[in-house]
Amino acid sequence: MSADDHGRIWPISLHQIEATVSAYLGPGRVPGNHQSSAFSRQVAMYLAKHVGRWSTTRIGKYYNGRHHTTVLYSIEKIESLRERDASVDALLEMLCKEISVWSEYSQMQTGSTSNRLAATFAERISFPVYRRHASDAEIGESNR
Repeated sequence: MSADDHGRIWPISLHQIEATVSAYLGPGRVPGNHQSSAFSRQVAMYLAKHVGRWSTTRIGKYYNGRHHTTVLYSIEKIESLRERDASVDALLEMLCKEISVWSEYSQMQTGSTSNRLAATFAERISFPVYRRHASDAEIGESNR
């Protein structure tokens, strides 16, 4: 994939976005509209559009053939939640950072990155990442 594809310098696949979001919120690419999977899917759709720059049609096809207007609704809903709820904003910031690590890693795998980028990736990986199942005590201990 070239840098000209959809304006992406670093290709971020829909699968990478879904894997990152599902690690924190559970799977979103499942049939049905259960609240937890729907929220995960909406967050992933928002990130796919704003971070991955995918078209709403392509995002909808990836998520079990959903219509592009469903994707638009999901994006609008997450934008609204982000404005009203600081925790959603923090979650999206954290997921964006994690997706950028995926992107940098993908770029390194193709062999077309600089040593500076490799050092940045190694530096980011060395920091503990908050996971949904980690307790506050575990996080405090790991930062000491």
